[in-house]
Amino acid sequence: MPSIVPTTVLDGDVVGSPVERRSSTRCIKSTAPRHPNAEPRNLVVCIDGTSNKFGRNNTNILKLFAKLDLDSEAPLPRQLAYYSSGVGTHPKTLHVVSHIRRSLSDLLDEAVAWNVEEIVQDAYGWLAKEYREGDQIYLFGFSRGAYQVRILAGMIYEVGLIKTMTEKQIATAYEHYMAVRWRKLHAKDIASAFKRMFCWEDAHVHFVGVWDTVSSVGLVKEDAFLSSSSSGEHACHFRHALALDERRVKFLPEY
Repeated sequence: MPSIVPTTVLDGDVVGSPVERRSSTRCIKSTAPRHPNAEPRNLVVCIDGTSNKFGRNNTNILKLFAKLDLDSEAPLPRQLAYYSSGVGTHPKTLHVVSHIRRSLSDLLDEAVAWNVEEIVQDAYGWLAKEYREGDQIYLFGFSRGAYQVRILAGMIYEVGLIKTMTEKQIATAYEHYMAVRWRKLHAKDIASAFKRMFCWEDAHVHFVGVWDTVSSVGLVKEDAFLSSSSSGEHACHFRHALALDERRVKFLPEY
């Protein structure tokens, strides 16, 4: 397999759609970084599809990740990147009982993405750990990974990005976001209060880029894309690539 030389620095310049232009105010580069001598950076999250991980046949997510220039210096923005393999790709164990349990978990994960929130929360935690004022957030995903980055974008939009990263705070933020998605009573007000108290004031997602979103999650079919993950408001720029001439029975791409 030929090596891929990292060459890509995301410059943030995107031709905006009418929806994006209508909500462009929040997408203007915000305040100066909290550290006077620190330049804004690009934080790039890449989440792969079901059963997809590094191997002989890598997806567009891994190809994009491999092309990111993570060694750039000024005047180009520095980039930090995070990659997560897809659902159903837990590392194997040699212990027989644990191996069987993990294999069954992976099979269930591949079928219904039972552990979808784990990957979302891990990516959110990485962003919370690395983010500082002025940074631009880019999210990329394929298949169920596309679904997960759209959920992540909606989560940051509704409940914010926490300043102090702890597992309990991450879980609490996710819980409040899910309450908003399920339209629970007072959920919006609670999420807004959480955002004001614990989160960065100006943190937002600059760009979401996804391939063939699939939202088959859990045993019950839900309304996968409420306003917080499918309108133009959750990200400054949103692009969705759909494969042409495919005929699928299962895992149909969703807008």
